Amino acid sequence: MTKIMMSAGEVSGDIHGARLVEEIKKIDPTIQFLGMGHSRMAEAGVDIKADLSVVSTIGFIEPLRYLPQIVMTYFKMKKLLKTERPDVLIPIDYQGYHMLLIKAAKKVGVPVIYYIAPQEWQWGTEEGGRSVIENTDRILSIFKEEELFYNRLGGHATYIGHPIIDLAQSTVEKWDFYRKFGIDEDKRIISIFPGSRPQELKHTFPMLLEAAKQLSNQFDDLHIFVSIVSPKFEADIKATVRSQNMEDRIKYYANQNQCDLIANTTLSLTTSGTITLEHAVLGTPFIANYRFGKLSFWLATKILGEKVKKIKFISLPNIFLDRKIAPEFLQGQCTPDVIASEAISLLTNPANYDAMKSAFQEVRNKMGTPGVIARAATEIVRFLKKR
Repeated sequence: MTKIMMSAGEVSGDIHGARLVEEIKKIDPTIQFLGMGHSRMAEAGVDIKADLSVVSTIGFIEPLRYLPQIVMTYFKMKKLLKTERPDVLIPIDYQGYHMLLIKAAKKVGVPVIYYIAPQEWQWGTEEGGRSVIENTDRILSIFKEEELFYNRLGGHATYIGHPIIDLAQSTVEKWDFYRKFGIDEDKRIISIFPGSRPQELKHTFPMLLEAAKQLSNQFDDLHIFVSIVSPKFEADIKATVRSQNMEDRIKYYANQNQCDLIANTTLSLTTSGTITLEHAVLGTPFIANYRFGKLSFWLATKILGEKVKKIKFISLPNIFLDRKIAPEFLQGQCTPDVIASEAISLLTNPANYDAMKSAFQEVRNKMGTPGVIARAATEIVRFLKKR
């Protein structure tokens, strides 16, 4: 019986992993799956042995709190590689952790196919790229430039396109969505996407919520939605809403397809991450934001120095086009007043709003054609059959 070990460390990776498993099962329903993931992968039929999604974090200080759990999980997965002897390991994104895990896999002779590999071609180094190549058997590249980069260094990369093209789908019409939530169709929706990391809920979400409060005070035709991407974050999100006395202004959107909310939203206030790509694909304007803990950000500026200063953009659509098509605010700029001011400008200036929507087509063009996940599944099964 063929056995695949999946490994996803974040909620977004869990979603990517679940869809990939579903597509692989269409080709060969006898394949067994186990590994690290969250609820979506479990629903897809993966035997979940570990879950790091609720402790996923970035920065210099934030990860220390969860270091024991991360280390214990690494050793658990390392042991599973030896005892389960999977036919292939498929790590999904989550570079820091997975670079250690794929090295462990290679040592025990387990092949590695990296899905959503480290973006060394974009903001890394050739040395980093060679490290990825040395510890993988295949790389499923989500960008053409990524394929060229890894193959030029001697890797075996295959361009498939970006899976968000497949994932960012909505089938709900506006009238049906509005009727479901008891909203008049002449009203507008402002959606908040707080993120899926504890630090985002702590540092960025309160800024977005306060900005939304200001918008609610400014316009009387707005409905504010807050997306809850996982039940494990629901209590913290609702506690923050209560702390700002906004319970009567908020509609929660939980355990549902986020893309249905995005597609029917007028403007979103988001943390910076994959969610911004979903907005670009669906054509919904957004304002991207991110705040680290003060000490963590200070250490980043001291340790990384010029690298921090050279960061041009934080949201993926802006990064892809190498120009600012969507507003974004980092750290000290990420304040309720600044966010609200930018939102008011977009809501009252149709030319700027429409210009952002038009630019999203360029982003979509760089992401490839639909059928990405099916192509990834085909490559994986083909690799397994050749072994």
